[in-house]
Amino acid sequence: MRSVFFLVCTLCLVLGFSSCNRKASKIGQELPERRVTSTQPEGKDIQKDSIGLYTTRQKLDTAVEVKKPVYLLASIRREACFGRCPSFEARLYSDGRAVYDGLSNVEKIGQFDAQAQRSDITDLFDEAIEMGFFQLSQRYPENGTFIADLPSTYTSLHFKGALYKVVNNHDSPLTLRRFEKRLEAFFNGLEWRSIDTLRQ
Repeated sequence: MRSVFFLVCTLCLVLGFSSCNRKASKIGQELPERRVTSTQPEGKDIQKDSIGLYTTRQKLDTAVEVKKPVYLLASIRREACFGRCPSFEARLYSDGRAVYDGLSNVEKIGQFDAQAQRSDITDLFDEAIEMGFFQLSQRYPENGTFIADLPSTYTSLHFKGALYKVVNNHDSPLTLRRFEKRLEAFFNGLEWRSIDTLRQ
């Protein structure tokens, strides 16, 4: 009698475990497959920034560019005299733009602008160094007085973060007079356009 009871209990346990296994298998089949997706956006034009975030190339292209400030690079100004001395001012800026103001006794009267080539600017400064422009005094005559009847020439060059200015009234060294002519020739070699004509 005991053996029959033991056999019945064993059979119930086997049937119970079999039913649980079938239910677990069915639940596993009903669960959706889990997919691991990347956080990187789709597309070929994707770049990774310095902190690991993904950014589209279009956003990078439309970023605001920091513009460098434009400053005076070189200039020469000849003042008028009681005779027929040429009077003008020519200025060159760091972006290559040049401006000319013709005042009196010159071929071009009025305002003009032009664009200088970077190679020509480099040659100009190389010659200024060779001629010793940056070793000149700030004014001539160094210890004398200016003569009002004589035209003064103002020359400036921006070099290594500083603007060097020299005023020449009279009694100046040959180095300065030679460079004044070189700088004037540089401006005369540009293709000037009348600003008044461009505004029309």
